[in-house]
Amino acid sequence: MNNLGILFVKILKCVFVALVLVISLNNKATAQISDNFVKSYSLNGMIYALNSDGEILLIKDVKKTTEKINLPNKVNDICFYKGNLTIFSAIGEKRNKVEISELKNDNFVKTKELQIGDDFYISANCEEKNRIIITRHNLIFLKEHENKKIPIISIPERTFFSGIKTSNITNGNLYLGANRGEWGGFLYEINLKTGKFKSISAIGGDLCEGDFNPGCDPVNSIITSPWNKKCVLFSIGLVHMLYSGQINEYCDGKLKKFFITKPEFEDKNLSEWHKNSTMPFYEIFPQNREIIALTPFGVFNIDKDANFKKEKFKDFSDYNGVRAYNLNKNYGVLMSGVNGQHALSGATPILVRIY
Repeated sequence: MNNLGILFVKILKCVFVALVLVISLNNKATAQISDNFVKSYSLNGMIYALNSDGEILLIKDVKKTTEKINLPNKVNDICFYKGNLTIFSAIGEKRNKVEISELKNDNFVKTKELQIGDDFYISANCEEKNRIIITRHNLIFLKEHENKKIPIISIPERTFFSGIKTSNITNGNLYLGANRGEWGGFLYEINLKTGKFKSISAIGGDLCEGDFNPGCDPVNSIITSPWNKKCVLFSIGLVHMLYSGQINEYCDGKLKKFFITKPEFEDKNLSEWHKNSTMPFYEIFPQNREIIALTPFGVFNIDKDANFKKEKFKDFSDYNGVRAYNLNKNYGVLMSGVNGQHALSGATPILVRIY
């Protein structure tokens, strides 16, 4: 090989090494910050966002930066309780040891540890006056001195508990729902006093038909109805090539469709492709006797008669690669990639609860 050939080979090697370094650095940067958010809260001007990797990211609104909080264990749940944030970590493959930590001086400090034996951690809820751990067989009410346990009864052996969890307490019942992407979801009702378990559905005759078909419909959010405190509203939303979703009401053992509409596209070809699609709804929350509902396109304000106003998402702010919207108002929005793990979906919105 002549000198020119040797020089050419050396240049190729240098280019290859440089490409490997760039890819490695990009992968490292990507690994450091995951925007697969499942839940987030804003407290004292700081946003604490839990992602599906079990990490808590701290998003600073003033500096517009995002950083990962160093924690000893992966986090399964985060919630707001008595003016503060609580995180729950289920330890080990069997998930039968639970650590509870609270935010103190910008750090999460372990305040409680629970051994749950042969049971299995599912989720946690921090509404009303209680912090409740939901396991495969029990509701565990966390108390200062001695925890209270309510066995869950009449629970089928093949009950699914996988997916991104959401929960709500209404009229003496705990409602547990899940988003399992293209595999659907579930909605369970568990009585807080008796532990009686009920699986809720409204399945039609054909595949994926019905007002709520757990085999096809992911449950993204559950709230107490702002106009009837004995009822719950829950949102369904899926982007998997096509769009599907609606908001349902469950009241006195009866389920009905509350709100459904079609997505709107400026592109006529997209409109034709999605002519049978319905708008997917993600998180919903009450505000001023209405509900606010997040969609991939923007925000709906819906009243008790299903009259609505809508607002498109506008310019998002960038926080080290995290896209945020509307953080200086009563609520904010983060765009999350988590639904892409369970369906052929792009980024979808999650709520930032501002306190």
